[in-house]
Amino acid sequence: MQRPRLAIIGTGISGLGCAHFLHERFDLTLFEQTDHIGGHTNTVTVDEDGREVPIDTGFMVFNHQTYPLLCRLFRELGVETRRTDMSFSLKHLPTGYEWNGGSLGKVFGQRKNLASPRFWSFVLKIHRFNQETAAALDDPAFDRMTLREYVAARGYGRDFLDLYIIPMGSAVWSTPPDLMLEFPAKTLMRFWFNHGFLGMETRHPWWTVVDGARAYVRKIIP
Repeated sequence: MQRPRLAIIGTGISGLGCAHFLHERFDLTLFEQTDHIGGHTNTVTVDEDGREVPIDTGFMVFNHQTYPLLCRLFRELGVETRRTDMSFSLKHLPTGYEWNGGSLGKVFGQRKNLASPRFWSFVLKIHRFNQETAAALDDPAFDRMTLREYVAARGYGRDFLDLYIIPMGSAVWSTPPDLMLEFPAKTLMRFWFNHGFLGMETRHPWWTVVDGARAYVRKIIP
């Protein structure tokens, strides 16, 4: 009996995931407009003292709490994964401030900032943002606000924007800093909430694919 035919448009994780779960029931044809299979997944190999090191430039990490279907896909494919660290570091040239969010000690990696009222104010604004986000997500008053408008309404200040939310948001969404100001505030806050970004006690364990994310693509399309 001839199986039904099905076309899948795009070979990112959505297309490849569909292909994996449907290939036993359908004759599949995948369409991709570029010369690259994998969409956001892209692994490049860098030579480090004669050793090849895979570097992911798109999809890098995942966790079991917010990526349950991806975890299921990896289990079914037999994709090897391992624990990894995911943190954010910033060097702000106009002020000279440097910090890392991995721990309180790393936030104050520049020990001189322990005596800086301005830096303490910035850190406390992050803490206040973290504490207020859950309630803000349920408040319709913020539904249509941009990030710029929300920060102004809350009084978080310019350092909160320049030293934290704009650079981190730009890193997450590969967005120019000026455009981050027009980003929907609740979209950003919901992402922070879901991914455990609202303080060190909310963090999820993060995982990465051994040999780079290309490994799972090769499992689906050898």
